[in-house]
Amino acid sequence: MVRQGAASQLPGYGRLAIKAFAPLMDRFFNRNAAYSEGFNLPYAREFKRALEIPVICVGGFARREAMERAIERGDCDMVSAARALLADPHLYRHMKEGALGPRCTFCNACYARASVHPTDCYEPAVREEKDRMMRARTA
Repeated sequence: MVRQGAASQLPGYGRLAIKAFAPLMDRFFNRNAAYSEGFNLPYAREFKRALEIPVICVGGFARREAMERAIERGDCDMVSAARALLADPHLYRHMKEGALGPRCTFCNACYARASVHPTDCYEPAVREEKDRMMRARTA
């Protein structure tokens, strides 16, 4: 985020402060907000109770089983994937066919570059697999 993302636009002292506190922030967020599939489901459940309109939940969905379970349990009416689709633009097709495509590691490199670079997967191994898949589909 500091070198290539939105924070690169901050003045020098702002970038320096973020760099200095990054290890502490990483530890805090990895411990208190670690990735889990469907991490927004508790909020979706609350919206479902309070609203009479369809509720879509986004938040770390990458596997068909987790998506189906969230809908079947009534936690939400639909699910949406964001980062998983950046890693595999054919994610839903792959799920339907039972095929495996590139898998998002939820490294947040896409998020860190938001507003400065195009929205895409920036994790090198996943990106390489994605590019290979895309070339094969267009060949």
